[in-house]
Amino acid sequence: MSCVGDEHQSVYRPRSPQTSPLYQLLDTHFPEFEQTYAEKYAERYGPWRPAIARAVADCLKCGDLREGFARVHCPKCGHDLFVALSCRKRCLCPSCHQKQALLTGMHVAEEVCARPAPAVRLHGATEPAALLPPLPRPALGTAAAGLGDSP
Repeated sequence: MSCVGDEHQSVYRPRSPQTSPLYQLLDTHFPEFEQTYAEKYAERYGPWRPAIARAVADCLKCGDLREGFARVHCPKCGHDLFVALSCRKRCLCPSCHQKQALLTGMHVAEEVCARPAPAVRLHGATEPAALLPPLPRPALGTAAAGLGDSP
């Protein structure tokens, strides 16, 4: 939220992740999935990884003011705004994944692609074969020396 004189222009719109279908699906069915994973899915998809449960738990906490927030204070008017903390997980949390994808894209566009290409030149030089010294050949044993002789 930004302050313009005595009026506030609304810039930050808090999201409500609890109303999303993904949140409701994970909140309702994930405990049952976790309990039945070993008997239904372990043979086909491998053993249960604890990182999955941690990622889902973090995703369910993401955007919830009860799980943590930052206070933003306007020095001009004294208005306070509370911004919920995010989980910063990629691939599971749609909001955090989208933010990380945008930040990565901006970094690539502004930092990687905007740089001038380095001036690198590769030079190679060879000499004509007639000017090169002959390569040393290993000495052949007495058995091999007689192979080329004809009787």
